[in-house]
Amino acid sequence: MKKQFLITIIFVLLASIFTYAQDTDKIAVPLSDPSKPVMLEASLMSGGITVIGYDGKEVIVESKVREKKLDEAEDLKDAEKEALGEYRVARRSERSRGSKRSRQSKREKTNDKAKGMTRLNINSSGLTVEEENNVIEVSVDSWRRAYDLNIKVPRRTSLKLNCMNNGDILVENVEGEFEVENLNGAVTLRNVSGSVTAHSLNKDVTVTLNKVDAKKSMSFSTMNGDIDVTFPKNTKATLKLKSDMGDIYSDFDMSKHKITKKVDKKDSRGSGGKYKVVVENTMQVALNGGGSEMQFTSFNGDIYVRQGK
Repeated sequence: MKKQFLITIIFVLLASIFTYAQDTDKIAVPLSDPSKPVMLEASLMSGGITVIGYDGKEVIVESKVREKKLDEAEDLKDAEKEALGEYRVARRSERSRGSKRSRQSKREKTNDKAKGMTRLNINSSGLTVEEENNVIEVSVDSWRRAYDLNIKVPRRTSLKLNCMNNGDILVENVEGEFEVENLNGAVTLRNVSGSVTAHSLNKDVTVTLNKVDAKKSMSFSTMNGDIDVTFPKNTKATLKLKSDMGDIYSDFDMSKHKITKKVDKKDSRGSGGKYKVVVENTMQVALNGGGSEMQFTSFNGDIYVRQGK
């Protein structure tokens, strides 16, 4: 009985390893010059991206297919498309409804024709990785299915990452320039150094900076989430903070930093125009005397500016 039990366990483990190998594509990419910084670009229509810095000389890209297939949730995909531009959906609403009915009819026809048969899943992700002069481009066939990209990079790597649906973006332990955008997922950068431009439409933007590139400006924005950014306590920057429907918080001692409002004046009376003064609803903070501009913009969320070590 014990022997039979052990055989069963071994069989299950081997089956799990085989399934993992089928559902995961993994590529190790040698760099043209490992002594120089790396530039990585990756984008997904559906899925999430995780990038981790490590003490290595290769970029290791792993793509794993999600268990849930998007073609079984067409209605959800239609709703997500509306976030790309409701005005476009409104103009084509009639055609969209016709397309939805057509897809439903097609699914019913397919179910009838495939009755009693087993669907064979295509487990290859269509992963493509290109490298030229330390610039790496990663792409996955993620139009109909969701994938998770897990990427290990040398610590000195700049990133340009973009996701649209069904996943978050996470970056840890990397130094460089970061341009990160996620339509319907969160953006999280932990223990990074350099400069950051981060945007999420519907989720939170969370960034922890160990070191700031004093010569570069930064931008953090979201429509329906919170912005939570931690700077080193000696950071010199000019913060421009705006939240239409939320609040702004900070654990920096604001009595030590200059806080002002931006006033825009325009006088065109000499040419028959108007004299106009606008006091913008943007808080401006000269952190440690001021420096490069750091723009914070949220519509429905709160803004948190934290003091690190």
